[in-house]
Amino acid sequence: MKKIIAAFMTAVMVLGITSCKKDLKTRTNIENEISKLQNVEGNIWINTDEEYGNMVNVLLYQAQETDLRGSLIVATDDDVIFASGTGLLDNDGNVVSLSTTYEIGSITKSFTAVAIMKLVEQGKISMDDTLEKYFPEYSDCAYYDRTSKVTVSNMLHMRSGIPDYVNQPTLFFDAETIMDALGYDASFMSEESIIHQLYNSVDEDDIMRSAFSCRPNNEPDTEFEYSNTNYYILAVILERVTGKTYEDILNEEIFRPCGMTDTTAMCFGDVTASIKDDAWHTEPCQTKGCGDIHSTVVD
Repeated sequence: MKKIIAAFMTAVMVLGITSCKKDLKTRTNIENEISKLQNVEGNIWINTDEEYGNMVNVLLYQAQETDLRGSLIVATDDDVIFASGTGLLDNDGNVVSLSTTYEIGSITKSFTAVAIMKLVEQGKISMDDTLEKYFPEYSDCAYYDRTSKVTVSNMLHMRSGIPDYVNQPTLFFDAETIMDALGYDASFMSEESIIHQLYNSVDEDDIMRSAFSCRPNNEPDTEFEYSNTNYYILAVILERVTGKTYEDILNEEIFRPCGMTDTTAMCFGDVTASIKDDAWHTEPCQTKGCGDIHSTVVD
C-alpha cells in the first residue's frame, strides 16, 4: 500500500503527512509530476490514473462544493494525485495557487527540533543539557534556580513548565515589563490584546529574562504543557552553539539540502496569501523557532 503525502495550507494552518521511504536523491520531482496532471477548472489539477479515481472524486467534491480555502497537494512517494488552490485570494487578488506563500505557524517547531537533533548527532548539544549551561547571565532572576534545571529534552517534549509567552503573557511577563512595553496599565485588557501589542515592544532579552523571572507552571518533566517559549529558547540555543543566526542555520541545514527554494525563516513581507486587515498575525522576529517560517505546499 502506497504511503500518502499531503500538504494543506490556509492563512492560518498547515498540515503535513510525509513519508520517509525515499531519500532526497530519489524522491519524486514534484514540479515534474504536477505538470502531468489534468486541469479541471481554475487552480484544480487531478491525476487521471484509475488507481486514484475514488480519492480524486472525494477531493474534487471538497474543493468544488465545500468551503475549502487554501492550497492543497495530495501525493504518494511516486505520484501527485491532486493539487488545488481554492476559496482564498492572494495579495494580488487572484485565487491562491500551489506557489502561494503562507505562514506555516507552529509547524516551524518541527524544523527547530530537526536543527537541534542535528547538533545532538554532532555531539555539540546533549539532550540533558540544562538552561544553566547556556544562560548563566540570568542568574539574578527570581526563578533562575528552578528554571535553569530545565533540559533540552524537556523543551523539545513540552515538559519544561515554563509559561507560554504567546498564550499566557500575564503569567510570563510581569506587570512592570508589560507597563514598560505598552506605556500604560494593561490590567483591564484581555491576554490576547496584551500579547498582540507586546509582540512589537519586547526583544530577545526581555523574553529570555522573563523566562527565568516568571513562576513556572510546574516542575520540569512532571507535566506536558504546550508552550511556545520552549521552542523560542531552543532557537536561541541553536544560535549560541553555532554562532550563526537561526535563519542561516535552517537555510544551510534544511531548506537548501531539501530543495525548499520558496521557504524562509525570520523573513518579513514574503507571505503572498491575503490576510484580512483586522486579522492578527505574528511578526517573524517575535516567533523565532516556534512560528516564524513561511512556505508553500510544493516545498
